[in-house]
Formats: sequence, C-alpha cells, structure tokens
Amino acid sequence: MFTPHRIREWQEFKVWCVKRKLKPLPAHPWTLAAYIRWLDANRRYRSMFKRIEIIARVHVMACLKSPDKDQMVQ
Repeated sequence: MFTPHRIREWQEFKVWCVKRKLKPLPAHPWTLAAYIRWLDANRRYRSMFKRIEIIARVHVMACLKSPDKDQMVQ
C-alpha cells in the first residue's frame, strides 16, 4: 500500500489541516491550494509534487474526487 514515508506525508497534511480547522478528507480544492502555497515556502518542487500525489491517491482509494484535478489547484 503506502511506504512509511508516504504515510508520514499524509499525516503531515492531516495535521496541517486540523491546525487550521480544515477537513483533510475529502479535502476542498482550496485547502489543497493553500497547502501547496504553504509548502512552497518550506519544500522543494519534487517534494511538493510527491505530497500532492499522495493526497490524490488517498482520495481515490477512498472513492472520493481528488482535489488536485480542480482548476484552482492546477
């Protein structure tokens, strides 16, 4: 399923959401866009891309629409 590193990335997103009183699942596209902006100051592009990928995968595995496909996030 997921490696421990990927699980940690998902947990980081969940904690980020909870601190801001946002829902990580299903995440609103605005939430993911705000998270990406936050990551931009703290992570390299490849790291940001991997985090978006894991968030999208968790949504798909839960049979939910992935927020990364929304125009706001693109």
